[in-house]
Amino acid sequence: MKLLNYLKKSLAKNCCSEGDLINQEPIDRSDDYYIQYEKWLKTKKYQSMLASLYEAFLNHQSCCNNKDPFVSFLMISKINGFTMHYDAKRWTEEDFKYFFEYMAIYLVENHEFATVSSTQEVTEFSDKVEQVERYKLKNPALEVDYSAILIRLCYTSNQLTSIKFCGTCTPKRITNLAGLFKKMAAIEEG
Repeated sequence: MKLLNYLKKSLAKNCCSEGDLINQEPIDRSDDYYIQYEKWLKTKKYQSMLASLYEAFLNHQSCCNNKDPFVSFLMISKINGFTMHYDAKRWTEEDFKYFFEYMAIYLVENHEFATVSSTQEVTEFSDKVEQVERYKLKNPALEVDYSAILIRLCYTSNQLTSIKFCGTCTPKRITNLAGLFKKMAAIEEG
């Protein structure tokens, strides 16, 4: 049995791109991190980032050719979400890092989500190393659009790559991802 397990693990490394989790620990932010986050918050850069998401979502729903090449959406019956790819011409790494933080904090403080877990993981593949910071949030209330949200900040070989947001739709609710972007950015109805 040991030989079979060894062979499966060895073959998986060579052919299936299955990585090895080499580190997993809770996210632990320093006081300096939160001082820098608060400074970033005062710049209100999150508003322009959320406005970009909102516009990308509207363009995603229409048949226009103005789709944002750095944002993709997942809209199925039970899950709504997006992936926002890092673009150094549009945002700094700090913008992306603190935007990830902003979304989690906003949902906890303004929509009564509870943090189920916050972890950072490092996974080693044969050709790269992936680092992911992850917040899992839950809200059992039936009057919210999403009962669970997963937000991930992703790095590949120490290069920032993306933010991924995935919301599990609350049963019997009509969800409004664009509305959530507007609330988070405090964008006024126009």
